Amino acid sequence: MRTNFILGLFFLCFFFSTTTLNGQEYLDINTKHRCIFHGNEMDEELYSFDSEIDVMDKLVERILQYGGDLKQNFVIRQTNVTNVAAIVDGDKRYLLWSQDFIDKANYLEAFASVAHEVGHLINEHTFKTEYAKKESAEADIFMGFILAKAQKNKYSKQDIITYFKRKSTSSCHRHSSSDRIDNILKGFKQAEDHLKIQSGGGWDGDPSLKRFLNASFPFPPPQCHTSHELPYTAFSNCNNLGQVAKKISTALSEKDYPNRFMSVPNGFAIVTQMEQYKKDGSILYNSQNRWTEMPPHESFSLSWDYFKTLIYPRKGQLRLFVFIVTKQNYNSDERKVSKEEAVAWLGQAVNRLPQSVATEPFNGNYSISALVYEFEVPESNYQAKQSCPTLFQAKDHLRLSGLLENLQY
Repeated sequence: MRTNFILGLFFLCFFFSTTTLNGQEYLDINTKHRCIFHGNEMDEELYSFDSEIDVMDKLVERILQYGGDLKQNFVIRQTNVTNVAAIVDGDKRYLLWSQDFIDKANYLEAFASVAHEVGHLINEHTFKTEYAKKESAEADIFMGFILAKAQKNKYSKQDIITYFKRKSTSSCHRHSSSDRIDNILKGFKQAEDHLKIQSGGGWDGDPSLKRFLNASFPFPPPQCHTSHELPYTAFSNCNNLGQVAKKISTALSEKDYPNRFMSVPNGFAIVTQMEQYKKDGSILYNSQNRWTEMPPHESFSLSWDYFKTLIYPRKGQLRLFVFIVTKQNYNSDERKVSKEEAVAWLGQAVNRLPQSVATEPFNGNYSISALVYEFEVPESNYQAKQSCPTLFQAKDHLRLSGLLENLQY
């Protein structure tokens, strides 16, 4: 009888030791590439738990909205981590969180912890050692931006400084406490500028920002353009929007395109002067007719073709490039654009990006698209009309003009 009791007790102990709790599931992911908000340690075995509480889903949703309606690119799991962690396992990204930590966290700590890790994931960070310093700075700037948007008079800049002086340890940040706070406050400042933009006030400190915002490109872009999205890899060495702008502007200038800047939601546009181009799509080099809006006559000759151009009007093609850099989703507006309106864009634009825009971190959330607007000058009356559909695709325009090669991809 005693033997049966001991065997029964052993069986029960074995059963409970090998059976997970209800709603608990083993999480089979590689945690090598990770960032933990506080501390460095992580359990060797992770378990995800079913939760009826959607507090984290709502918190992440608000952070993505504060960041500019960003698209979630990661899976959320409540687990046995100590606080909040971001994990990259192959091509999958995870946000892991502890219910106990979030329950005990105050408003500032909750937003800071989740925003920092979301900043890593949304920017598609790798957590590789060689990129650690750059990635941790980007996540802290993103976090500062979110903290400014989320504060609602519940904490101040000084509260943030005090908090991160007291709790600055993390498995992934590679900056001193003071440098980390500087990065966070940089993001905080960017958000303050953004809020000023939305409210339309506070321009005394940055009049260049007001001029830039007043120079707004029509958005969504008018239809009947042809577009080509430039790959992110072509700009992977750019750390901020200013460097992206410089690369595009330099490529245009090397082909003698006058270009200036206009504002679009969550980004900027670079517009060029309207030009005539050859029938084969190439540039009218060394020709005064390149920047006129009337088709040129043939070079002088005794041929009938030359004399015919003096009697009969000639057909011509015009085009204008617009490069749009933004993290805003968009399509095309239903309306078309007149030649006069398109020509006027360059005059309305500004000669440089304001500092607050140029220093904005550049990451994979941004798209870079080249739009080309074509206009045809008919033989009958020289009244240019937008070409719908276009004669060439945008990528062909970039290639034939030499801009594709200048952009180095």
